[in-house]
Amino acid sequence: MKLFKNSNYLLFVFSLYALTAFELTFLTSDKQHAGTTQNAWIVLEGEERKSQEYQIENSPKNKVLRRGQTDSFKFVTKNLGSLTHVTVGHRRREGSTVKGTGKETGWFLHELIVTQLQSGEK
Repeated sequence: MKLFKNSNYLLFVFSLYALTAFELTFLTSDKQHAGTTQNAWIVLEGEERKSQEYQIENSPKNKVLRRGQTDSFKFVTKNLGSLTHVTVGHRRREGSTVKGTGKETGWFLHELIVTQLQSGEK
């Protein structure tokens, strides 16, 4: 998506195409083994519809969702209406050498902040 310096224009484009922009901020716990090397996913559900499943890729070059870390991601989806549910999960990433249970297979998500960027509503 092309970003514009004029945020009013961007808001106009979003409203024209019935789109909503969100920022998701994941706070992973700082407890031992709270972080993960696996991929995560999220689905937002509103009164009108639910979003597609958005993937959060984790790799040796893109280390996200690690112990004590805060990670933010932005995405655009069709208008969902007022948010009613958020579903978050994680799954083994392709090529991962971690198997079964134990270190780096679980994930302790301490807090998730969902911000609707047009209104600033959290």
